Amino acid sequence: MKHSGMLRRFAIASMAILAAGLLMRAQLSSALVVRGDEYLYRARPAEAARFYRRALFFDASDAAAIDRIDVLAILAHNAGQLRSAVWVSSAYLAAHPGDATIRADRALVYRLLGRDDRAQADFGIAGAQRGDPLDLSFAASLARAHGNLARARTYWRAALKSDPRYAPALRGLGRRP
Repeated sequence: MKHSGMLRRFAIASMAILAAGLLMRAQLSSALVVRGDEYLYRARPAEAARFYRRALFFDASDAAAIDRIDVLAILAHNAGQLRSAVWVSSAYLAAHPGDATIRADRALVYRLLGRDDRAQADFGIAGAQRGDPLDLSFAASLARAHGNLARARTYWRAALKSDPRYAPALRGLGRRP
């Protein structure tokens, strides 16, 4: 009888922990991101990445964890990490298409993978979403590099709508800054 009482208490405690975890997913995820940041500050990116991935286990829409995964992949220049970052960012953006920060991160990752077409599209969307002339100029530079001068001019004109004195866009359009 003692044994069955212990099992019952263990089952109840386990259910309570599971319920708390489900109710506090976002808080657990945030705490794991903070813990990952502590490892990142200590220049231990592999350990930091493990905590960021754990954070996504609890909350797949934790933009901070996704941003950190993208940044670690960008810094590492490791093809496997870059592909993983694209996968994680793409899954997130499917549910949150308006997140320009994650979109710009993914654009940088695509650029490192040599997927300039996708990088250009993401930079263009991110730049338009947040009115960022830098993102728009990145998109313009990629368009120009691939021979699409009309699209490059469109991006530069959009950059100038955000900042009429933005020198890279002015130079791209052949104007003096």
